[in-house]
Amino acid sequence: MKKLFGSIVAFGLPVLALAQVQTRVNDVNDAIRIFYQYGNVAISILISIAVIFIVYGIVKYAVMG
Repeated sequence: MKKLFGSIVAFGLPVLALAQVQTRVNDVNDAIRIFYQYGNVAISILISIAVIFIVYGIVKYAVMG
């Protein structure tokens, strides 16, 4: 489980480090844009985690029989 968490951190941190998010909100359009930027990062991370779990399940099924 530690290796899985390490993999998630190793693949997830560059996404967060490269995310450029504007923090000033001048109007509703800025708030919506910020919401979509955070949402896109969150969706990317969740999809990565899902793929890792699917591959883990396939490997576990293949090894355990």
